Amino acid sequence: MLEIRVFNSEQTEIFQLDAGNITLGRRSKNGDPQLVSLTDEFVSRNQLVVDEIRPGRIALRNMSGKVAVQVEMPTHKVLPPDVGARSYEFDLPVKLTVGKTVIEVESPRAAGGRAANVTLPASGTPDIDTSSLMTVSEPVRLKKAGSTEFNLDTLNVAPDAERLISWFETLVAVQQAAAGSGEFYEQTAQAIVEMVGLDYGMVLLLKKSGWTIAAKYPDESAPDDFSRTLVDQVARLGRTLYQGSGADLATQSLIDVSAWVASPILDAGNDRVIGVVYGVRDFRPLEGRIGVTSIEAMLLQVLAATVASGLARQEKEAEAIRTHVQLEQFVSPEVVRELERDPDLLKGRDREVTVLFADIRNFSRMSERFGAPFVCDLLVSFMDRIGERIREYQGTLVDYLGDGLFAMWNAPVEQPNHAELACRAALAIIDDLPDINRQFVETIGDPLLLGIGINSGMAMVGNNGSRTRFHYGPMGHTVNLASRVEAATKQLGVRILITGSTRSQLGHGFATRRICKARLSGMDEPVDLYELQSDAVADEWRIHRDAYEWGLGLYESGKWGEACAALVELLADYKSEVDGPTVALVSRTAECLKSQPSHFEPVWTIAGK
Repeated sequence: MLEIRVFNSEQTEIFQLDAGNITLGRRSKNGDPQLVSLTDEFVSRNQLVVDEIRPGRIALRNMSGKVAVQVEMPTHKVLPPDVGARSYEFDLPVKLTVGKTVIEVESPRAAGGRAANVTLPASGTPDIDTSSLMTVSEPVRLKKAGSTEFNLDTLNVAPDAERLISWFETLVAVQQAAAGSGEFYEQTAQAIVEMVGLDYGMVLLLKKSGWTIAAKYPDESAPDDFSRTLVDQVARLGRTLYQGSGADLATQSLIDVSAWVASPILDAGNDRVIGVVYGVRDFRPLEGRIGVTSIEAMLLQVLAATVASGLARQEKEAEAIRTHVQLEQFVSPEVVRELERDPDLLKGRDREVTVLFADIRNFSRMSERFGAPFVCDLLVSFMDRIGERIREYQGTLVDYLGDGLFAMWNAPVEQPNHAELACRAALAIIDDLPDINRQFVETIGDPLLLGIGINSGMAMVGNNGSRTRFHYGPMGHTVNLASRVEAATKQLGVRILITGSTRSQLGHGFATRRICKARLSGMDEPVDLYELQSDAVADEWRIHRDAYEWGLGLYESGKWGEACAALVELLADYKSEVDGPTVALVSRTAECLKSQPSHFEPVWTIAGK
């Protein structure tokens, strides 16, 4: 069995699912018990299917083709729009946001169903003569979140210590229940009877459709009807109204007559009535009970203020969740946490960062050969794995770029070893390629290849989007250079290239080969490019590395004949594959040997982005 709680500006409801699955969406329920109707214009008509796989575990399918679902708990996860093509499993409890609605799914806290919001019938409700009503002078208003004003000097009779402690324990229990508990309204209704001493208690909420009963107590005997005239007047005046124990009441016919008291539940700004705490006392003149006392009315008013405080707390938490999830649509969880700690984070600031660009090779050609569903599934699997490695090594995922992505280190949090972290993430991504390829190689034939470029330097980090759709990340030459370095991996036939500025910050645990000094597309100053390998690389690679760097040194010194001889010998030593940089260096050396340039600049020009 599942309990599903829905919170938005128009809706606070609880649903229970006995078995099977249930659909949540913005369409009429039409009596279908397996459908939860969401009052949210930003939600699709068929948005989400919840399926209980086994006790304590559910599967979610996003049925929308446009609206993503943001899972906040037990883990951060975005369910992209895919019309239910993919199922995602989670352990309970699960908290998620879609549109402007927060949804919580968990196992029921106790046996038996809980009362969902029930719309009252349009007629058949009792009414009263409002001329007999009395009012409490001022409603109790929230001073700040989690506190109420309660002055015992206003009571006609001072309660004894035991009674006073009982009152406060009840109020505290009600307020604590507001922290995401489905029993919040039920505890309030029960407090009307057990704390205030009335016969029946209700919590009424004011919706667009009218007054609805959120809870009542006792469950079996409490009537579903209430005085609309009374609650409407309470909502209009914003005051507690009650029928006192005056002589005018004592002389009325006491057959099926009750005394009523209602206190407004105000919104967080104390500007609008959003509900009413409502109590009823049967007339029992022989027991001296012929109305509601002013003390009881004031207690009900304090209870209503406690409810208002709890609702404000719920709304604040829900808004925080919505904001948190909406932020994570555009930035990483690390950025969200830092932004919550430092609201000025989005303002641009200069920061040394290490930037990584990764790109899938020949993806455009692959997209032409295979259908969109397969290509999208491949891309999601690929990017999920790359993203996991970036997060594993504490990187901030800045953006997805079609068939590539863009990440950075040392922002928003400081990371003294940011260059090392970026390089370890790159090596881990390359190590994952064989496993990823096993999933798709039978369909696509050739294995997928990936190019990664890394650069370190100063950048302006902050919001480089707009005020309404911000985008946190770095800007400037350091970022542009990293992008060009990634593009150079394709032309040089190397999987990971790093710049000299990144290499200078690396410690032990890495192996590098200097490829060349290159002037990249759009860049004025040349940079040193290095191939990156793990320190655990084979000895054969190190031998080839040393021979290549020797030949590169001869080439840059203008000793082209010696360079050609050394490099051709090195090229012949590659048995199973051709080394791209060696082939390129042999070609350049041979051209110089042939043309004997008078003004030689040992800088490679690498065009393209």
